[in-house]
Amino acid sequence: MDGVRPNPAPDREREHVVIEGTRVYPIVTPPTNSWSSGAVTHPTAFYARTMMPERGGVRCARVFGPFIELSCLCGKYRGAQHRGITCEKCGVLIESARVRGERFGHIALAAPVPHPWLEDAVIEESGLDRASFDAVYAGSAVMVGGAVRSLASSMDDDSALDDGVRGPWALRAHTERSHRASRWIDVIAVLPPALRENVDDFADVQPDLDALSARAREEGWGLERETPEDVRALFARPRAMDALLVEVVRCSQRLRESIEDEAPLVLRAFEASQLREATRALFGTPSNARRSGRRLRDLCAARVRAAQHDASEPALAALDRTLFAAGFARTPPADDR
Repeated sequence: MDGVRPNPAPDREREHVVIEGTRVYPIVTPPTNSWSSGAVTHPTAFYARTMMPERGGVRCARVFGPFIELSCLCGKYRGAQHRGITCEKCGVLIESARVRGERFGHIALAAPVPHPWLEDAVIEESGLDRASFDAVYAGSAVMVGGAVRSLASSMDDDSALDDGVRGPWALRAHTERSHRASRWIDVIAVLPPALRENVDDFADVQPDLDALSARAREEGWGLERETPEDVRALFARPRAMDALLVEVVRCSQRLRESIEDEAPLVLRAFEASQLREATRALFGTPSNARRSGRRLRDLCAARVRAAQHDASEPALAALDRTLFAAGFARTPPADDR
């Protein structure tokens, strides 16, 4: 041991983002099956007729848990005596509704997206300015030998198109030379439904949609009796973070379909740029002080403020889960060495 010298600590400061005066650090996302309860694949939240969470949607009961205490979605199993049973009809695990504040889902993106909070670092590592980076990512330009050329000027030179960097996949491979995979997103962690609301930034308290869904099933709205007009308006389209998640799923689906149909690279890169914009809208940017109350940036800021005033375990758990959904943590990761 005396002859072995430890590697010196890196001189540069660890990469971080400042939220409400608190430093948070990017994490290396663990394998999907270790933290996710299921994939979100349907670009909607509720079934418009019955007001029930859509199967595979951003509030799916199979992924996030039952919205009625110890009851499945269809009502076949109810009560503590059925705890732990998975309904063979609707696929919902009989468990406490409290798990809807703990269970994560995930969205598997059809193309890699630079993390919105780390975009400046990704662009710097690529050696491009922001406009050139956006053009190469969108497929309207190609980078050959460090120089960026427009797609129109490169049409006569097929070798430039073959050897150049164009589109999100090639751009990611070009910028991953330092093995910082956490700067790119392949999978988005979907925050538990009970943690998506940020009542700090709303003028009035928003209704609990899970509670409304439970009431809809108990009273037979949409099946046995007409749904009240004010409730129907609430469910007409997704709200707050649900709407942002739905848009990400929709853009990812369109891109995946264009890939399966072997669409031209320009079209695929365009769909990837749309997915990137939807992801940026979901995360928000750390420098933007205007709060909409629905982005991950806003939720993290609200939870940081809450934890500063109340350092109890529930407040810290809510903060950690929200940061995890954004791909960050309160403490820096341990060295791999």
